Parts: sequence; structure tokens; C-alpha cells
Amino acid sequence: MGRAHLALVCFGIISMTAATGGAGERKDVPDKYKWNLGDLYPSEAAWTKAKDDVSHRLPELAKHRGHLGKSPKEMLATLQLMFDLDRDLSRLAVYANSLSDEDVRAARPREMKQSAEELATAFSSACSWVRPEILTLPPAKVTKFLADEPKLAPYRVYLQET
Repeated sequence: MGRAHLALVCFGIISMTAATGGAGERKDVPDKYKWNLGDLYPSEAAWTKAKDDVSHRLPELAKHRGHLGKSPKEMLATLQLMFDLDRDLSRLAVYANSLSDEDVRAARPREMKQSAEELATAFSSACSWVRPEILTLPPAKVTKFLADEPKLAPYRVYLQET
């Protein structure tokens, strides 16, 4: 496709978009074309409760610091907590980001999005010691932990990549 033809196609797309007036208001979009955030949290209050729960669970990670090499059970407890927090935090972030994208003019969803980002930063800080501590363990010990504790299997790739 030549440059002139490509320019005409792009101009046509831009013209059609301008002529339709964009997407309009969200309330005017049929529900079948909207995401259902109720699948994540039934309400903003439920989201806030979940966010507070994650925030209160973050300090639990510090209790495991210095104990990863103690036993397979200790490593399992630490990794389960860290990955559970990460999953819950991701869910919070998706909800807040999606809600914010529904109407970028609304302040409250932007506040929620920022709150989720701040919590993600706190999470990163709270678990920043995990990989370095794993690296201090002899690889044979980590391999033995994996063999001795079948529940560590979901974390095998994470441990091997670390």
C-alpha cells in the first residue's frame, strides 16, 4: 500500500470517528458491551474492605524474614502468603483501574486507583527480601524442600528462576 493510499485510509478512519462523535456517555452503551465489575467486587464498600484486609496482612510477611531456609513448611507458608497477597492486590488493581476507565472525569475511581498503586508499592517493599533470602540458600536445599513438601510444587518455577 502506497503512502498516499495509507494517508487516505487513515483520514477516512479519523473522519468517520469524528462524525460519530466518539463513544458518548457510558450510560448510553448497552450493558452487553460493558465489563461487569460485580464479578470482582459487588460494591465499592466490598473493594474497600478487601483493600483494608490486604493492607493489614502485609506486615505478616516480615514475620517470615530470616526463616525461609528453616524448613519446607516455613518456605511454603511464606510463598503462599506472598502469592495470595499478590493475587488479591491484582484483583484490587483491576477493579480500581477498570472503574477509573469507565469515566475518567470521576474523582473517586482515580482515588481508588491511586490507593491500589500505593498498596502495590507497599507490597513490593514488604516482600523485597524474599528473593535475596532464597538466593542465600544452597540450591540443593531448595531442591530438597521441593521434594519434601509437595505443596511447594506450584512455586517450583518461581524458586528455580530465582
